[in-house]
Amino acid sequence: MNDKDVKRKETTGENDFVLKSLKISSRAEVDEYGRKDYRTVFVQEGLTTLYVDLEGAWEGNGRPESEGEIKFTLFRIEEKGALGLGAQVGNWKLATSPMCSVEFQAIQGGYEKFPVGIYGVVAQWKEQSIQSEPVSIMEGNGELDFYFRPLQIGIDKCCRETEEEARQRNHSFSSLDIRCLEDVCFYFLAENQLSREWVYEFVIQLVGSDGWVKTRRVLKGKQFIQGEDGKLFLCFSVNLGEKREHFWQKGEYTLQVFCFGKSVVSLRFELGDKEIPYTYHRELVSRDTAVSARSFSGEEKRKEGEVLDR
Repeated sequence: MNDKDVKRKETTGENDFVLKSLKISSRAEVDEYGRKDYRTVFVQEGLTTLYVDLEGAWEGNGRPESEGEIKFTLFRIEEKGALGLGAQVGNWKLATSPMCSVEFQAIQGGYEKFPVGIYGVVAQWKEQSIQSEPVSIMEGNGELDFYFRPLQIGIDKCCRETEEEARQRNHSFSSLDIRCLEDVCFYFLAENQLSREWVYEFVIQLVGSDGWVKTRRVLKGKQFIQGEDGKLFLCFSVNLGEKREHFWQKGEYTLQVFCFGKSVVSLRFELGDKEIPYTYHRELVSRDTAVSARSFSGEEKRKEGEVLDR
């Protein structure tokens, strides 16, 4: 169940208030753009509080002055089903804000920090209820190298070409020719450092030369490639412009990648009148001294092809 799974009354009057989204963060602060770091995957270390924000909207033209209580329940998924861990009541002043916020603290359940597991929050407002997406709390201290080690990253072009043409050309650039460009693709390949597959969540943010965020995507998945030696490799690719018309303009761009609220890598590229192949080895080396600026092996080249095919 996710934010769209909302139980509503069968009849909705013009002044009814409808629950829209239920999101969770690990801190109350906002970033330089005024956004909270809403996520569904967190690390256990230092996680003592979950901040829950519920947002709704009026259906119809009415805005009656009213307020009331809304109940939030935190639960953890166990083998036998959902285990309730506590409840909070928020006072919702609908006339002044469409949002209601509460906090769940680990100490309220007798813990110093939240145990590893899958969690969720349910909010109840009159006859309506809404449930958050499943929230994963992972083991470890939040240091990225505990979970994965990036091996290959790239900025590639989406254009009209045959499979043979795609196999023959470079697949990572610092500059792209905008005249034959349909979209820009970012791909990521990393060696899994855990002994199992797990649900990962990356934030991909594209910033233009003017400093404004052009797009912000959340990629959540459990997609791995298994190597011949049995190792697991985390991989994904994403079309940054979602092939929208007139999205791309000439100029410089910065691609920022985050995981667990931390920066994974920041890449700069340009759209203009020429193509410049570039491997982004330097960016990987600068964030991780264990990554060397060597040429890729045949096995790694094969994995790169698998990522781009996905």
